[in-house]
Amino acid sequence: MDPKKSICVKEWKPFPDPVSDPKKMAEIQAEACKNYFGKNDCMQKEITENCGPAMWVKMRKYYLDLNKLNGPCSFD
Repeated sequence: MDPKKSICVKEWKPFPDPVSDPKKMAEIQAEACKNYFGKNDCMQKEITENCGPAMWVKMRKYYLDLNKLNGPCSFD
């Protein structure tokens, strides 16, 4: 997968850089959580097409586990 050719990969940022304004940071984090796997979950398509469904399952699990450590997003 060439990130230079993939808009999804290029724009994907599940963990945004911190900003000093807490209100703005909350807004940025909420948007990042909403698009945790890219806009319209585009990372699923990218990983599945380029690496196969098994790799998507592993990558998804890895990032959900990582989120549990960082705690910024709540997924049901």
